[in-house]
This record gives sequence, C-alpha cells and structure tokens, in this order.
Amino acid sequence: MDVRNATEAETIFRTQFLSTLKHDFVILETQERDFGWVFLYTTRRYVETRDPSTLVPGSGPVVVLRDGEIMPLTTSAPPDLAIAAFEEEWRKAHGR
Repeated sequence: MDVRNATEAETIFRTQFLSTLKHDFVILETQERDFGWVFLYTTRRYVETRDPSTLVPGSGPVVVLRDGEIMPLTTSAPPDLAIAAFEEEWRKAHGR
C-alpha cells in the first residue's frame, strides 16, 4: 500500500490503531516526515479537562510509514526524542 498524504495516513492510524484501543483518543498533532507521518494523541477527556488522571500511560507517538506500516514509538523518552531516534535509524537503514 502506498500512502500518498496525511489524510490517508490518518485513516490508517484511526482504523488500524486507535480503533483497537479501549479509550476515546483524539489526535493532537500530525507531523509529516520523509518516512511518513507521526501522530501524537491523547484521551478526549484529558483535552476537555486537562486532568492528568485522565491520561493513559503508553500513549506515545505512532508512525504511519509511507508503505502503510504502523510503528508505535517508545514511551520511555519524550516524544521529540523518540521521533528523532526513529528518524535517525530510518535514515541509516535507507541510506539517507
């Protein structure tokens, strides 16, 4: 599958990832990168209340690669560092 744009990537993210989870999540941000798209998300309840008790541990960035593969990133580092580490490894693997 060749993912051509953020709308297609978001559809994959929603149907193949978010729909499998028990909580009501919303997308906070979408970042386009050379490898595909990164989605940052959290619970709808947190967006509405800003109550930290409504956050779900393990809700780290998720990548949708341009071939449609979904790659959840580590939650053991801040999102920007997790994304940078993934991008560095992806560039090495693809000679970029």
